[in-house]
Amino acid sequence: MFQRRHYLAIAKAMLKLDQDARQRACSVLADLFERDNPAFDRFRFASACGFTPPPLGVSVSFGTLKPDDLHVSLWDAAYNLLCDLREFPDVDHINQYDTETLSMFVDELFGKLNDVAPPGYYFGSLEGDGADFGFWSMEWEGEQ
Repeated sequence: MFQRRHYLAIAKAMLKLDQDARQRACSVLADLFERDNPAFDRFRFASACGFTPPPLGVSVSFGTLKPDDLHVSLWDAAYNLLCDLREFPDVDHINQYDTETLSMFVDELFGKLNDVAPPGYYFGSLEGDGADFGFWSMEWEGEQ
């Protein structure tokens, strides 16, 4: 079983690849590491691989529910968290899709981001603001 030092050594080796190849390779490795170790920290591994994961408790997208805008913001967050995005159009090609198809992609991106949320967090809208999306704590302010 891999230990944290192994993850970081592998991530360092990946820095030699171009960005898209590195994202694909680190994505596969992150999925494998996560499967073998439930305590695996995808956010830390993504940073070690040279990506900038979205901060916790900060908006990834806000002020819009338009699928084309959401797709760009969510795709970028998923890319930086090493999600497998092979079945999604990249942000340069979204104008080829109708609103219904983009909405489907957005729904799937929400699922991917929620799947990689760290323990105690969810990916979705901020309570009280349905157009403010990010990784939010599951703890209620009143329970702290």
